[in-house]
Amino acid sequence: MEDDLGEQSLGELAAQLKEAICKHGVVKGPFGRMFAWAVNGQGEYQLYDNPPGSLQLLAYYGFCAKNDEEYTNTVKWIRSRHNPYFHTQGPLVEAGSLHAGNPWPLSAANDLLALNKGAFDFLSRARMDNGFACETVHPIKGHASTGLAFASAAGFLAHAIWWRMKGKDEFYS
Repeated sequence: MEDDLGEQSLGELAAQLKEAICKHGVVKGPFGRMFAWAVNGQGEYQLYDNPPGSLQLLAYYGFCAKNDEEYTNTVKWIRSRHNPYFHTQGPLVEAGSLHAGNPWPLSAANDLLALNKGAFDFLSRARMDNGFACETVHPIKGHASTGLAFASAAGFLAHAIWWRMKGKDEFYS
């Protein structure tokens, strides 16, 4: 099948990209083989995650199965003390990032879509920006700490809540 890209179809290109990611982007992590955030093609890699565009979304987007070992190890790493941006102390357990270190409501949205436990507890405790989605919240008090009135985050969070409440009830972390 030919499309605007020439000889190869988008499906063929996607398959080649997935093969390359699995060959070069799966690395040894603290829980076993996992997806790296970045690789340089020379064996060096970075273990990291960023709430907007999280690796937790790989299964939700259909890149892999939710029970693939590399995926489950990646999610386990994101939500562990090995991730320097994951907040494990205090009432608001969630991931931050290099850009903004406090817990992100978008991380809770990712948890909802990845079927992780914790998102509902976070969302019930985080005051955010007077109830509106924000970029990050204070890890103890739950009020907005950066990115007030974050409209695109609000939309993504609303979608994640809606999707999760459709009846998805299995958790694996």
